[in-house]
Amino acid sequence: MEQQKLSIEDGSGDKKYFTLIPNYVLNHSTAIDQALYCQMKRLTEEGGKDICYPSVSYLMKQLKAGKQSIRKSIKYLVGHKWIEDRGKRKVRTKGGYQWVQCYRVNDIWKLNMDYYQKEQGGFSQTPPEENKGGLENAEGGLESSKGGLVMSLKEEPLKKEHIKEELTISNASVAGKEINLLIEKFKPVNPSYEQLFKNKSQRQALERLLKKTTPDNLGRLINLLPKTNQMKYSPTVTTPCQLESKLGQLLAFIQKEKKSEEENKILKI
Repeated sequence: MEQQKLSIEDGSGDKKYFTLIPNYVLNHSTAIDQALYCQMKRLTEEGGKDICYPSVSYLMKQLKAGKQSIRKSIKYLVGHKWIEDRGKRKVRTKGGYQWVQCYRVNDIWKLNMDYYQKEQGGFSQTPPEENKGGLENAEGGLESSKGGLVMSLKEEPLKKEHIKEELTISNASVAGKEINLLIEKFKPVNPSYEQLFKNKSQRQALERLLKKTTPDNLGRLINLLPKTNQMKYSPTVTTPCQLESKLGQLLAFIQKEKKSEEENKILKI
């Protein structure tokens, strides 16, 4: 008896409005590279093709990044063969037909699967060795008979400029947490201390103070404010800006108090 074929159409729409990104990209690139790859992947998936042609101005707006950073990141993605520069094509835009730069988002799921399956199988987790090959030309790279890109498991390490960008982002994140912790310490002397978190001038004052000493030393100094603010002749400090402007007076007062205490101890003995 002939079997009846069952055709099921998925109309749930649960695959709309999201973009799948390989972990390989997320673990081998900077934040701006990931954002750029994600935008190109989204544009190709929404267009139903593997080709996209975003303008540099569009990418600058989406990523909130400068032109030089966008161009550097495109070069990085092309160099790793995650995307291909397919040259310029004449396409129809709101302003009429124009020549635009086109890019193909390559299928790197096999590369992604092979790399992480090897990790789980007990192979070395050391990042792939440096890729000695050159950049792809405008027509794209080597393609298999099925039309997919033939990828190498070797991958070029992060360039020095990309490492610097990652360090800058990381350091900014750490500095932001330190600033927030220091602002929290003003709570005993400032009932409206929450306003300090979003005040740029107050945050910048702490940043300048951190260039002169360590977060621990600055934190200990702020912890003394509830006591020193109640003492006669001591400068009153309730904000980071006041701490910066009155730092010399406060340190001189503390030093004077310490000396006075030592002298009193000697007299008592």
